[in-house]
Amino acid sequence: MKNLISSTFKPLTFLLFSAVLLASCGKDKDKATPTTGSIDIAVGTFKGKISVFDRPTSPSNAEYFDAIVTVAKVGDNQLQITPKSGEAYSDATPRTYTITEKFEGTIGSTSTTGSFIYKNSDKSMAASGVKVSANERGFVFEGVKQ
Repeated sequence: MKNLISSTFKPLTFLLFSAVLLASCGKDKDKATPTTGSIDIAVGTFKGKISVFDRPTSPSNAEYFDAIVTVAKVGDNQLQITPKSGEAYSDATPRTYTITEKFEGTIGSTSTTGSFIYKNSDKSMAASGVKVSANERGFVFEGVKQ
């Protein structure tokens, strides 16, 4: 039971934080102006820390530093994050995000399957993917564009 709580707490905390962040940006009209900019600013390779959850084998939850993920544009308003293949963290399930928020160099998405936030000012990205089927692995990634 403790493993279940631990494995779902971090992704849910991240989702909650992301939702609050995006909601607060949308309500503060004096500080953020909606834009129709391109999501292309977030496309690229990122390096950082990834935590992978809900594995059937040991360790069921693990953190990896200097992890590499790629973000690719897969539609007009869709980005997909994929971990580098051949690595210990490669079993994190790739996730596609429909970008719904665009504010002065920051783009984001929050849904029931995960969150994505990219800030162009410091080239940072944070993303999470929630396990939605038995063969998926949840993850949380934080890193910077290379």
